[in-house]
Amino acid sequence: MTTGAGTPERRDRSGGSGPDATSPDASARGAASPDTSARGATSPDTSGPDATVPPAPSPPDPAPAALPADAGRILLPLARGAIAARLRLEAGVEDGFEAEPTPAGPGVSVQQLDEHPAWLDAPGAAFVTLHLDGELRGCIGTLEAFRPLAEDVRINAVNAAFRDPRFLPLAPEEFDLIRVEVSVLSAPEPLDDVRSEARAVAALRPGVDGVILRSGSHRATFLPQVWQQLPSPHDFLTHLRRKAGLRPDHWDEHTTVSRYTVQAWEEE
Repeated sequence: MTTGAGTPERRDRSGGSGPDATSPDASARGAASPDTSARGATSPDTSGPDATVPPAPSPPDPAPAALPADAGRILLPLARGAIAARLRLEAGVEDGFEAEPTPAGPGVSVQQLDEHPAWLDAPGAAFVTLHLDGELRGCIGTLEAFRPLAEDVRINAVNAAFRDPRFLPLAPEEFDLIRVEVSVLSAPEPLDDVRSEARAVAALRPGVDGVILRSGSHRATFLPQVWQQLPSPHDFLTHLRRKAGLRPDHWDEHTTVSRYTVQAWEEE
C-alpha cells in the first residue's frame, strides 16, 4: 500500500489538506499494491486528519537485498523522469512542456537507462519524497515489496507529485524547483512484545528505524528521517498515533509495531 508524508494542513500550491499516511510521516493507503503503500512518511503530521491504511494485501514477495551505495544515480533520474513524463502528458503535445536541466538531469525512463541492473526488476518497496524551497511538497510510498523496484519508484514518484491529497498537483513551473528523494525500505520486522508503550519505546532505535503502527483498522508510518524532527521515542509514537487517527495516548491489546530501515538518496 502507499502512503505519504505529514505536514500542517494547507490549501495552497505548496500544501493541500488531506490524510497523511506515511511521511517521515508516512501514512498508508493502497496506492502501490493491494495496499502496501503510504503517504506522508517523512514529516510528522501535527494538524488535519490523518489517513488510515487499508487492509494489507496478500503476503508480498521478499524485499530485495541491500542496494549498491550508488543506486541513487539510477533511482533519482528514474523518479524525476516519471514526473516529467506525466507533466508532458497533462500539458499536451501542443504545450510542449520540456524539463530544464537540474542537478540530477531532466530524468529518464526505464528504456533510456544506460544500464539496467538486475535489482531494478527485483521486488522493492520505496518512498518518493519531494521538497520545494526546503518544505515538503509530496510524499507517497510502499511499505511492502510486491512489484519490481523500478516500477514502484516510478509509480510513487507520480503519486507524490500529483496524488498526495495534502497538496495540489505539481505544476509545470515547479518541476525544475523540486528536490527528489528516494528511500528504499527493508522488509518490515514485527516487534514481538509491545504490550505497553514503554516496551515499544525500549525496542526502537532512534535515527535508524522506520516505524509502522497498527491498531484495529488504523495504521500509519514514519520513515527514519522523521527522527530528525522527533528525536524522542515517546514523541515519535505520539505523533504516529495521531497520524493514524488514534488518540495521542492510545495503546491497547490490538496495537502492533513493526520497524524497518531504509537506504535513501536525495538530489543535491
